[in-house]
Amino acid sequence: MHDKDEKPGALVDTQWLNEHLSDPGIKIVDARPTPFYLAGHIKNAINSSYSSTEYMSHGADISRGGGVEIFSDPGKTLPYQDLPVQALIEVFGEKLGISRDDHVVIYTDGADALASRLCYTLDSIGHPKISILDGGLEQWQADDYETTDETTQVKSVDYGLAEMDQGRCVDTGWVLAHMADPNIKLVAGLAYSRFYGPDVAQPRVGHLPGSVCIPYSSHFKRDGAWKSADSIRKMYAGFGVMPEHTVIAYCNHNMHAAVNYFALRYIAGFTDVRMYMEAAVGWCADSRGLPLITYGDHKVLKETKWVFYWGVQAPPIMNETKIRIVDVRSMKAYNEGHIPFSFNLPIDNFLSGEGAIQPVDKIEALLGASGISRDCCVVVCDDGDGHDAALLFWILEYLGGSETSVLNGGFAAWQQSRYMVNSDPAIIDESKSDWTFDISTRPVIYKSERREEKFAPTGWLNQHSGDPDKTFLVSGEDEDSPGSVHIPWLKDLVENKLDSAINLFNLYNKAGVNPMEEIICCSESIKDSAHAYLALRLLGYPRVRVCLAD
Repeated sequence: MHDKDEKPGALVDTQWLNEHLSDPGIKIVDARPTPFYLAGHIKNAINSSYSSTEYMSHGADISRGGGVEIFSDPGKTLPYQDLPVQALIEVFGEKLGISRDDHVVIYTDGADALASRLCYTLDSIGHPKISILDGGLEQWQADDYETTDETTQVKSVDYGLAEMDQGRCVDTGWVLAHMADPNIKLVAGLAYSRFYGPDVAQPRVGHLPGSVCIPYSSHFKRDGAWKSADSIRKMYAGFGVMPEHTVIAYCNHNMHAAVNYFALRYIAGFTDVRMYMEAAVGWCADSRGLPLITYGDHKVLKETKWVFYWGVQAPPIMNETKIRIVDVRSMKAYNEGHIPFSFNLPIDNFLSGEGAIQPVDKIEALLGASGISRDCCVVVCDDGDGHDAALLFWILEYLGGSETSVLNGGFAAWQQSRYMVNSDPAIIDESKSDWTFDISTRPVIYKSERREEKFAPTGWLNQHSGDPDKTFLVSGEDEDSPGSVHIPWLKDLVENKLDSAINLFNLYNKAGVNPMEEIICCSESIKDSAHAYLALRLLGYPRVRVCLAD
């Protein structure tokens, strides 16, 4: 039994609620759509949606749940935008009978967003005591507690004084102004099919650039109860989202993101969590035509048009912007024709065997001699399928390169785009000009800062082979390794280019490669492993390693 004086937290269990059903300071709120409430609810629970006489219109149920029907501002063009604070407190006091002194306990069926969305509205006006019933009505019934179909009669009260907490939400202008700040983390509570496409609940497909996908459903255990604080903190840490960051939660219409908001603020203890209330629909509605993307990290791929402008059309600025186009094909293929101003670094020069790369000092010398430093923006180009380019992509990321990408479709795509081809090698020499701009590229000293989290030596692999939160991936055509997932790297491609975001995600997801886990690419061929690494990085999977011999 619970101590009757036990202080409730953000989550209360069914036993606690049963013991406090009739407490005068407790207000139980059912956040489900009206028909569900009418069919059966917890005793004394208040319906947060339309009444039994209001929820039908022309024969259709118009209740939505989460309180959005009665809290939404009819003067706003975007859906589910909350009323001004004075109107909100009138709804809470007059329609729901809730005062500022009440402890509000919200429930829904279980693992959905409705209770969290109602919680957010209360939190936004600074309501001091809010809890959610862990496991919802499903857990209540599983624990053999009674329900009733008698509608709870509401007595109107004066809610009290309240003001909108401006630190709880942001608008589109704020997101635009801060999305490049490394201390700001954009988190999409979207389903993967909406994050990557093709499903759409807004005018255009995709998600906000720079955001990570942590679906709202991932915050619940299989039985519908919430995950623990430690589990939630660990899940977010895997995506680089830490308690010291400012976290902006969003989704399509600001419903599902409320789960991310509640989990971080109320369970995991993050101190600065905000809702982007205008959400993706507001982003799409902005007159500036703001972009949405489908790949998790779209910067991993460059298209030929981008390379033409930055690497060819305006070559004298290359030293100023430190853009380097690196052709990893053989010297013979390079001499027969290449992208103008690109540098030839054949991929075989980086290998010391099928499963190993050259020592780091030799790689640093190769890169520095071609004018490549760690802070360069490097675009890697091969024949077309990305198999060779992926290896240098991984090497540069492992050595700490600030921005590395691959030319989608390689030199074949460049030729198909009918851009100019050159046979003259790029000039690597000291400047002949007194000005900053120069067509030549100066040799530099490459100083690596290794990212050990991208590398899995065989000793590490043996040590962690049985870890439950790790997936081991092999990508050779006929490769078979017990305990590993097998996805041939050629399946990543369509017409020699990496497939669409949703097709890549489905390919890996159906095989059991979970973005929440650490993934170790451990093929017999390092090129096969690197290609899988490239595909997963493109999807935005945060923890991916390539296995190499010690």
